[in-house]
Amino acid sequence: MKQISETFSTSKGAQVPGLIKSSTTKIKAAFLRAFWDDEGCISDRGVLSGTSSSEKMVTDLILIHNELGIECYKEVVRQPTWTIFRLVLRRNRENFNNFITKIGFEHAIVTKGYHVGKYKSDVLLEKYTQKYVI
Repeated sequence: MKQISETFSTSKGAQVPGLIKSSTTKIKAAFLRAFWDDEGCISDRGVLSGTSSSEKMVTDLILIHNELGIECYKEVVRQPTWTIFRLVLRRNRENFNNFITKIGFEHAIVTKGYHVGKYKSDVLLEKYTQKYVI
């Protein structure tokens, strides 16, 4: 596994492995799906975001999303003792369609908040269909 990455950590300094960046679209989508399943969340307002303590990781993830036609941006959340970086999906019909069809969630379950215990994919479709009639 060290051929791909020295670590699976998304802590400070981590980045998307070069092998993933130069892979096929299918592999990039699988990598992003794993990120979203693990680090992603969908708010009760339907905002999709994922976090990392590595700014480079979030920057790399944004570039891969863009390659797949999915628009997102970075937010920086600073506290006195820590900083995290959020990848946030732009909220529009085409972008949500692209996310659902190209990446989506696979096995992820909501662990906090109003939708705790539900599959993230179900919450996403619920929020999506409330905003946009499919």
